[in-house]
Amino acid sequence: MPHMSPIWWLNMMLFYMILMLMVNSLIYSIFGKKMLKKKKTKFTMNWKW
Repeated sequence: MPHMSPIWWLNMMLFYMILMLMVNSLIYSIFGKKMLKKKKTKFTMNWKW
């Protein structure tokens, strides 16, 4: 198993963060709008993984 370089780790973390943001925005756009239509309360971001 080769040694993991810090630059490789930073790239993987950045990719993972962007992926999570994309997934969260997709979930928000699909389910968030439906929730906001039902009740006009503050939409709290409680993502359960």
